[in-house]
Amino acid sequence: MYGEAGSYRTTETLSKSPVELVLEVYDGIIKNYRLAEQALKGSDREAAMPAIATVRRCLTHLYTTLDFDQGGEVATNLGQLYTYLLTQVDLIEASGNVDHIASSLSIVTNLRDGWSQLAQANASKPDTPTAGGVSLSG
Repeated sequence: MYGEAGSYRTTETLSKSPVELVLEVYDGIIKNYRLAEQALKGSDREAAMPAIATVRRCLTHLYTTLDFDQGGEVATNLGQLYTYLLTQVDLIEASGNVDHIASSLSIVTNLRDGWSQLAQANASKPDTPTAGGVSLSG
């Protein structure tokens, strides 16, 4: 059964556009920031750690998949934002301060909204070049 579910998930992932996959990563970051925030507000640092680790993995993935050659200034700016967000993850982990989560969540939500708008604007343009080193055509 697990093999079938894994195959389904692989097929589902392969059928998505690069932008849809980026949006899924942002969704994962947002979800896990919120989980960490809830846990920290309840003074349960141990419960927050897996969510914080997932945020770190997702941000690292976004950073390492940037194409700085093709993405130019957009990729550079995204790289700087991801680097900043990763330092905030370290602060959250070390301090347990939910204020750092709130500010980071705001940045990630804005980034996700921008990618979503970009996807919508380019939905009818099949030969769109790249933005931030990510091909917008399926």
